[in-house]
Amino acid sequence: MIYFIYGLDTFRVNHRVSALRQGLMQNQPNLDYSCLIAPKFTWAEFCDALQAQSLLAQDKLIVVENLLSLGKKDLQEKIANHLSSDIAKDVVLVFLEHKDPDKRTKLFKTLNKFITEQYGLLKPHQARGWLKEKASELKLNLSSEAANLLLSDFSSDLWRLNNELEKLSNYNQDKIVDKDVLKLLVPQSVNDNIFQTIDALAKKDIKLANKLIISQLHLGTTEQQLLAMIAYQFRNIALIKSLTDKGIANSNLAKASGLHPYVAQKTIGFSTNFSKPQLVKAFWLINKVDTAIKTGQTPPSAGLDILLAQIAKA
Repeated sequence: MIYFIYGLDTFRVNHRVSALRQGLMQNQPNLDYSCLIAPKFTWAEFCDALQAQSLLAQDKLIVVENLLSLGKKDLQEKIANHLSSDIAKDVVLVFLEHKDPDKRTKLFKTLNKFITEQYGLLKPHQARGWLKEKASELKLNLSSEAANLLLSDFSSDLWRLNNELEKLSNYNQDKIVDKDVLKLLVPQSVNDNIFQTIDALAKKDIKLANKLIISQLHLGTTEQQLLAMIAYQFRNIALIKSLTDKGIANSNLAKASGLHPYVAQKTIGFSTNFSKPQLVKAFWLINKVDTAIKTGQTPPSAGLDILLAQIAKA
C-alpha cells in the first residue's frame, strides 16, 4: 500500500503520518519501521529497505521524506518507475512532503495515483474548528475571547498553537481560560513580532529586525518556526497585493483572501511596501535558506541571519 501525504501544514502532515504508524502498530507491535530522508539516501538504500527481512515483524512501514523537493532527479525517476511494479503486500510506503511539490514531475504524477492526502494551511474557520476540537480533547475550557486571541496569534502555526494549548491545559485544568490567563502564560503575540519584523525589513532596518527575531528566540520559538512564519507572511503579502491589483476594496480583502481579519488588516500596509520583484526575490531567498537548513548545509541561526540581511537588501 502506498500513501502520498503532503502540504504546507507540516503539523497535520506529521500528525497524519504518526497516526498511520500508531494504527499499524496496534495490529503489529513489532512493526518494522524505517525512515529515508532526502537527499541523504540512495537508490540502493531504498531497495534494501523494501527487501529487508525481519524475524519478528510481519508488516513493514517505510517513510520517505521530501523526495520530490530535495531528492535528486535520477533517484526520483528510478523510484517512479519502480512504483509502477508490484510492491509486496506486507509493505506500507509513505511518501511525505513538507511543501506543495511540483505537479509536473513524473514522480508526482505517479504518486498521485495512490492514496493521496494534501494538507494546506487552514483557513480561519477551519483553524477555529481545529482549536475547538483540540481544546475538547485536552478538556480545556476556553472563553470565546481567549479563543479569538489564540487564533489571531497562532492560526497559521498549528505547532505553536498546539504547544500553547497543552501548556494551558496543564496549568489551568477545570478552570475557564480567559484573556488574563493568556497574558500570564502565553508570550507576546508572535504575529505582532513578525509584523514588526517585516516592517523593519521593508524599511531596511536590519538591526531592528534582528533584535525582534532574537526576542522570539529567547521566548522559545525556533529558527525554523520563525522562517515558516516569515514565509507565511510573505505569501499573505503577495496574496493581498494580487487582490488589490484586481481592484478589490480593502474592506473586502479579509473575505476574499480567507485570512483572519486582523492578519489581513496588518498585511494591507505591507503590500504597498514591497514591489513584485522584491516579493519574487524574497520567495527565492526563503526557499534557498529553507533547503540549505534542511540539508544541513547551513545552521538554522546562520540561515535566518542571511535571510533577513538579503531581504533587507532586496
